[in-house]
Amino acid sequence: MSALHGAKKRGRPDDPELVTRRQNQLLEVAGHAFAEHGYANTDVQLVADMAGVGKGTVYRYFENKEALFLAAVDDAMGRLNESLLSIAQLTSDPLEIMALAIHGYLRFFDEHPHCVELLIQERAFFRERTKPTYYQHMEANIGPWRLMLQSLIDDSRVRNLPVDRMTAVISDMLYGTMFTNYFARREISLQDQFRDILDITIRGVFTDTEATSWNEERIDRWAEESSNAKQPPRYLSAMDVDGNVCRITQRDDNRHVVLVFMTDECPLSRQYVPELNRIAADAPAEKVAFYGVISDRSTTRAKAKAFCDEFNIEFDVVFDASGEIAAALQPTRVPEAFVLSPQREVLYRGRINDLYAEVNKKRTAARQHDLRDAIAAVVAGNKPEIAQTVAVGCLFENSEPSEVTYTRDIAPILYAECAECHRPGEVAPFSLLTYDDANKRAEWLAEVADKRLMPPWKAEPNHGRFLGERRLTDAQIELFDAWAAAGAPEGDAADLPPLPEFASGWRLGEPDLVLTAPTTVTVPADGEDVFQHWIIPIDIPEDKMMVGYEFHPGNPAVVHHAVLLMDTMGAGRAKDKETPEPGYTTFGSIGIPVGGVLGVWTPGMTPRFLPEETGFEIPAGADLVMQLHLHPSGKQEDDQSSVGLYFADKPPQKKIARAPLVTGTIVIDIPPGEDRYKITSSIDIPTDITLVSLLPHMHLIGREMKLTATLPDGSVEPLMWIRDWNFYWQDNYVYRDPVKLPKGTRLDIVSYYDNSAENPFNPSAPPQRVLFGNGSTDEMCFGLFQVIVEEDQEIALQRALIGKFFSQFNSPDIAPDARSHIVEEAGKLFGGNQAQVLRLFNPAGGD
Repeated sequence: MSALHGAKKRGRPDDPELVTRRQNQLLEVAGHAFAEHGYANTDVQLVADMAGVGKGTVYRYFENKEALFLAAVDDAMGRLNESLLSIAQLTSDPLEIMALAIHGYLRFFDEHPHCVELLIQERAFFRERTKPTYYQHMEANIGPWRLMLQSLIDDSRVRNLPVDRMTAVISDMLYGTMFTNYFARREISLQDQFRDILDITIRGVFTDTEATSWNEERIDRWAEESSNAKQPPRYLSAMDVDGNVCRITQRDDNRHVVLVFMTDECPLSRQYVPELNRIAADAPAEKVAFYGVISDRSTTRAKAKAFCDEFNIEFDVVFDASGEIAAALQPTRVPEAFVLSPQREVLYRGRINDLYAEVNKKRTAARQHDLRDAIAAVVAGNKPEIAQTVAVGCLFENSEPSEVTYTRDIAPILYAECAECHRPGEVAPFSLLTYDDANKRAEWLAEVADKRLMPPWKAEPNHGRFLGERRLTDAQIELFDAWAAAGAPEGDAADLPPLPEFASGWRLGEPDLVLTAPTTVTVPADGEDVFQHWIIPIDIPEDKMMVGYEFHPGNPAVVHHAVLLMDTMGAGRAKDKETPEPGYTTFGSIGIPVGGVLGVWTPGMTPRFLPEETGFEIPAGADLVMQLHLHPSGKQEDDQSSVGLYFADKPPQKKIARAPLVTGTIVIDIPPGEDRYKITSSIDIPTDITLVSLLPHMHLIGREMKLTATLPDGSVEPLMWIRDWNFYWQDNYVYRDPVKLPKGTRLDIVSYYDNSAENPFNPSAPPQRVLFGNGSTDEMCFGLFQVIVEEDQEIALQRALIGKFFSQFNSPDIAPDARSHIVEEAGKLFGGNQAQVLRLFNPAGGD
């Protein structure tokens, strides 16, 4: 074995996982070797040299060169089929699956051009084979695609043509396109080529009905979904060697991410440190996040930290304690670099440069600077010209751990995902900062992780992408289960990360204006939760554009969450005068009409500014309505919270509409005993809008809410799905990328309610009839969006919303007593006496 191999051999020689991993590594290297040098000029020794192993290791797994080559071709075609099968998980519509599969096919060979060369080499040197590997795989996997086409014919979406004929034409066109792209090096983009093939080939088999829903926007949308089919997991985070949390794939800043896998033992890993320092320093920090990754079970965190210090590594180095990052990206070498887009797409993987032609073969100077070129391309807004190169270095070997321990596996998760709340003086009921804290709750930690009760995040994955998502990965949940099952072992102290440091003071900088509750509110030791409302004048001499806010709970132990709203009509001051003491309490809604939603705070939330060049207008004379959800801590406590506001220095280009876009209904009449009562509502949007955030709202018997947008082309944009609603865990969900919706989009909301005796949240025993209203025994069904809309269209948007919203009130199915109750409660929410509300509901003259 080469001295540059660098890693200790772990695992039994007959360990199936180790055998499979080694075979895959050799096949990856062999595929590139045969493609680059040709079958005739490649021998087993060359593959062994490129792999950094002895020739005997290759022969241990492959009988001869021919077997190695054919296995490499088979492996490439197997990966193609796996990628196409993964696309079928994106949607249940057979037509969309077929369209996405076409894009996935083109994309696979675009990203892996060496696979085309392997097919050419096979035809050149193995002509005696009756069926090349490509056709063997195609025939073995064509069945499901024929069934999909037949189902489309049966549904009258595709013309009644012979299925075999259609599959043959489509597959032949793709096969020819793949070779044409390889030989001609055409400049046409993958997106344009995808559009052309669908337009010419697929549209030709449509029925007239299906053809009417076909347009370029739909094709572009399918292409984007196909691009997302092969990505690292959505939630990857770890701690660096200094104990800082690094969000790898859930970043809030839309930067590209560079990851370079390293080890402290591999000589090439060490020798590349100076060049990596230079590359990291040259990469613009506002556009690129640069990390080293140490993912080696034989290395402790302390040893990794010493390596970084000894070699003066100047960029952040993540200690992938659980190996989850490595499992997601599957590096084959160290060092090996990856460049990820903000959407988690792998844009480049491979070597840093070509300084090493092979292991132990170093050039005098690098001629190609692949990682630098890839970074330069993404910084310029382009994709790298070369998506993959063969990394040269020590084999990446990362065997499974012998046991899961607190210091190596559990503490990093608790520190990164839980400690923000579970530490002394914060809202959680106990601390999780030490081994003793976690050890006595090991089984409970596994249970709440399995049920996804903690960390608290109600939105389902793949239904909107939001900032600050709090979610454990499946691998992290498995670690909690394994740790508890093993008796919660502590592990090596050298693996323990340092205690996290928590920010204090104003994290966004000194605010332009600080608004504080006028006095303290006392929270009793036990009893029901308190919903306290403070009316605080926003003391500004002229209208201002708010670009950010930061909420500070006065007493984190009792402040569960805060909703910050704006009152421009003085309704809050009038409500406040109803009681002699400052502030007032109500359940559910705030009890007055509001002039906009400034924001929401929940424990652990990172304060952040609004999207770039976006502001929210606050008029002079407006009041802040600070709604605090306070819960007893077991002893009597006081709270006096505050919020800092940040104003724009110059007028931003985009303005969030002052009034939120409210979708939902006030026509709610839920019979007692119903355990899954469905309420639906929809609204057609009369103008182009951009969604910034969403605040879903129901009361105690709400169980589920889903919001979607159906675009004019018929495609559906998932906006939010909460499958397990809990009134006491409300949140404001800020879209990571504001969602643009064109005129003619339909917003749909579907909610379910459980008004049965089995619902522990039901405030009535026995269950009672539930109507729309503001009280604890009433219900609501709203989705409140912060939106960006052209200023001259804002009034038209609100008129359309109000017209649709209140037209529901005229339904003949509403019982008279329900109608009267709705009018009374709507008056509290929207303002006005009964006559005014009736005129708003029914301009033709009330009921």
